[in-house]
Amino acid sequence: MSISPKVAISSEFFTSVLKLPKAQQDKAVKFMEQFRHDPKSPGINYETIQAARDKNLRSVRIDQAYRAIVLAPDKGNVFILLWADKHDDAYHWAQNKVLKINPENGVLQFLESEYIDEAERVKSNLIEASDGLFSGIRDRHLIVDEAQDFGFNAFKLIRHLVSEHSNDLFIVGDPHQRIYGSKVTLGHCDIRIVGRSHKLRVNYRTTEQIRHAAVAVLEGIPFDDLDDGLDEQKGYRSLMTGVEPVVQCFNNAQEELNYLIDSLAASSPEELTRTCIAVRRHIDIDRYSMAFGEAGIAYYKVDHNSLDDANHAGVRMATMHRVKGLEFDTMYVAGVNDGVLPLAILESDDPTIVREHEWRERSLLYVAITRAKRFCSISGFGTLSKFIQ
Repeated sequence: MSISPKVAISSEFFTSVLKLPKAQQDKAVKFMEQFRHDPKSPGINYETIQAARDKNLRSVRIDQAYRAIVLAPDKGNVFILLWADKHDDAYHWAQNKVLKINPENGVLQFLESEYIDEAERVKSNLIEASDGLFSGIRDRHLIVDEAQDFGFNAFKLIRHLVSEHSNDLFIVGDPHQRIYGSKVTLGHCDIRIVGRSHKLRVNYRTTEQIRHAAVAVLEGIPFDDLDDGLDEQKGYRSLMTGVEPVVQCFNNAQEELNYLIDSLAASSPEELTRTCIAVRRHIDIDRYSMAFGEAGIAYYKVDHNSLDDANHAGVRMATMHRVKGLEFDTMYVAGVNDGVLPLAILESDDPTIVREHEWRERSLLYVAITRAKRFCSISGFGTLSKFIQ
């Protein structure tokens, strides 16, 4: 008697699909449907990735230029859809990945050099079990976090994965932190939240002063409630109070560096590990870290290949995108200059595109400021961003 294959779809796959062009998003979703229905379908051609360290990884054609990366072991009946990207980028993503199940906690892990990225929670005996986590997935419940950054196709997919019933979906999102996706009306994706949604109005992380400064960055922007309504900041509050955030504009880059170096030098080693420098661009991390190194200040870069490991000494350094989901006692949001926020990358003068770009950039600054629990400094040089009043 043959055992039906088990199918899983990594959250990383959703993330990668959201970054694809619209046409390739549609094709990726169609492939996902075919894969979910039958990963052993004759219409799916698994190609070996010669340079991959994990020989169970395969590529599958989405179209002529795009590929999906799949865990398709020679033995066993578990198939996991992991990633989608341009051909060369997809192969590069897969090249140094090794997937293992942690025997202590049953987590499927991506191992890349010394960095372990948790991807999917599975049972420790996933490969051999006849009844696994993913069997009968349409009858299970799904938790969706950071919902504001999911697109239309992702929510349609989520609705398809779980049939509609009581407590079928638990969705958490904050439209004020929408830095990737575009507005989606859940009702249009057959996800009905009218009369079933609740607003969480108490901020347990930041002080009221920091919250107020962050909200000011978003002033005048209409935010949706993940459906057809609008969300307002009225009624939101923080439980803690503290000092006002410090906003400073220096004459030049060196003056701002001196300010940051003097501030960090006055901190204890323990305080530095709970402090973060957040910037808009990767190039700025290199500039600041070089100056910190010359000044003898320990630092630790938190990027897409590293976690905020408390065992590492030094002030944390990260982009504004990377600090999303993290929190620190002290935040220095640096280099908030005109031309950097909003980042001058648009080649379009279409007013709608420009407006949406600026809204996302404002939300990005809002995210960076609200990572601070106790103190926040916002600084730049020359001319500050127009987002800072």
